[in-house]
Amino acid sequence: MIWTVAVLQCVLAVPPFIPSADWPAESVVIRGEEFEVWPAHELIRRGLDVQLLSKSSNAAPIYIDAMNKYDDPPDGMGPAVDYAVAHTWPTGEPDFAAYMDRSSTRQTLALAVKASRMDRCQFPYFGDSQGSILSVMLPNLTGYRHIGKMLIADGRRLEFEGDFQGALDRYATTMRMASHVSQGITLIETLVGLTLWTFGADSIADMAMRDDVPVTVLEAARSELRRLSDHMPGIERGIEMERTFATLIVDELCSKPFRLLSNLAVLTSGENGNGMYLVNVEPQADHPEAVLELWLGRLLLPDETVKHHIHDYFDAMFDHDETELDPFDSEGYISENVPRWDVVSRTVLPSLSRVVQLERRMRAVTMLAQTVVDVRLRLVQSGDDLSPRTSVASVISKSIKPDPFSKNGLVFRADEGRWIVYSVGPNLVDDGGTSGEKWDQFDIVYRYPPPPAPPFTRADDAR
Repeated sequence: MIWTVAVLQCVLAVPPFIPSADWPAESVVIRGEEFEVWPAHELIRRGLDVQLLSKSSNAAPIYIDAMNKYDDPPDGMGPAVDYAVAHTWPTGEPDFAAYMDRSSTRQTLALAVKASRMDRCQFPYFGDSQGSILSVMLPNLTGYRHIGKMLIADGRRLEFEGDFQGALDRYATTMRMASHVSQGITLIETLVGLTLWTFGADSIADMAMRDDVPVTVLEAARSELRRLSDHMPGIERGIEMERTFATLIVDELCSKPFRLLSNLAVLTSGENGNGMYLVNVEPQADHPEAVLELWLGRLLLPDETVKHHIHDYFDAMFDHDETELDPFDSEGYISENVPRWDVVSRTVLPSLSRVVQLERRMRAVTMLAQTVVDVRLRLVQSGDDLSPRTSVASVISKSIKPDPFSKNGLVFRADEGRWIVYSVGPNLVDDGGTSGEKWDQFDIVYRYPPPPAPPFTRADDAR
């Protein structure tokens, strides 16, 4: 079985300038639970690329305040939230409207907006920094993701009420939250960023399709997407951190050969699914028994060979993503290229196929949103209808990038005032602009005029 360790560690160069600052308290209370803060400078000393920010320059304390203000929606309200995120404001749901009007909800959203306008964000990590093998916990990001969804829902309501600029601000706030959480040192944080960014870009594209959106809001949306594009989350850094984490685990196992089985049990137990495991591999040259133990560990475990397997895996993933259209087959690569005796690599190497697809989806939706806004602006400003002879180049901005899935241009078709733009999606097949019930089926599509939203039912699936 291939175990995916969704916890990361990284040894990267410390930036040339680090503010003399750290998390302002020894502990943090989040959702009623108190956590001991692991000092950031200690994490950096151990090789982790943590930002050292003063409280006044760090958005994270404000986000934590927002998470503590946040009230979970009452039981049974989840489908309304999911419908608002996926489609439009669910009319005829007075309880949902009342929840959105609660003082705690309004305060939560206001704090998120305030934090999102800051430049930098670094959440604290938790744990006891005195041990030899420690689990460093992340803050629980479930509340953070929920706040992003509530911002989208609030934007949908503002659209319904005709406040399109207010709605745009809500969607852009969600995308800035995505960029902020992606400044963390773990791939878990990046994955939350990919999800929130996709929500925001998709909502902007949906709004831009409406005939009643003012030109000023379309212009503002185009400017906002351009500004935000420089801060789009990416997965490269997180994956590189996975690589370093895996090699650090090898070093730890070599330094503690008599604890090999127990350490592997810790790695595969999944007890800290919201955290990352930190291993202590600091030099102990003044302890002869530690030097002897390390020598013995390297006899028992061929560490350089194991590291070679680890590096080959990550190199193959990056090379594949640059040259191939189909996603990297993580499980297949490990099965075929990592010997069965190398249980360490087979334990610590993460499955990355889904991560790559989620990032491609995020980039595709962003490119589509930019295209939708550009086309709508051209039509509204010129009053022209698009015909089959209309040049795509005359409609799509030069800033639009290729389809992240096909690596060709996004597909754009127009006929008698109707038009469609789409990505071929993860199946890499042009299905003629046919979309599926799930995002990874068929194409990722935006149509003008947009089709009516499906009726709201409480059985709606979360996306």
